[in-house]
Amino acid sequence: MPGYTAFSFKATSMRPGRGGRLVVRGTVTFTVARGARGAPRSLSDAIDLLQERGYKVGVRLKRGQALEGRGFRGDFGQLAEPDRAVTAELRKTFGEDSGERWHGFLAKGPIKLRPRRSGRTSISFDTTFTVTGVASDPQLVPVVHTYGTSAFRRHYVLGVRILTRSGVLPEVEVRAVR
Repeated sequence: MPGYTAFSFKATSMRPGRGGRLVVRGTVTFTVARGARGAPRSLSDAIDLLQERGYKVGVRLKRGQALEGRGFRGDFGQLAEPDRAVTAELRKTFGEDSGERWHGFLAKGPIKLRPRRSGRTSISFDTTFTVTGVASDPQLVPVVHTYGTSAFRRHYVLGVRILTRSGVLPEVEVRAVR
């Protein structure tokens, strides 16, 4: 998504369950580069664009793992439903090896977002999701976002989650380098 310079994820809890289930709670924060080419003029504009266009999200998990539930309610709090076309787009754009698999989700606009908080250049959302089949520790999980009307090959925001059953609560930030 053009104009975004950073994405961070701060875990507030990771609760292991039966069968390798891991319930993950935390806060995601998107940072906007105001004044940059293609950037929203304000945080209000950034929210308006997401609400109008919806969003696509891709989560790369190990084969045999899945996100539990009817879809992915992470990151923006709005349910993004599994979408075969988004999954195919992710595979074509980013590829996948024999041990991993992309899971694509779509939240069609218009949607209603309820940010947890915002600052001058950042906006945060609470997130909760459950991954099944988490056996290794730690596990890095790439997550990519773009507008629902855009293509991942044109632009996206990259985030990374670190899953761990150890009780450690990781915090990860990915920044764009000019």
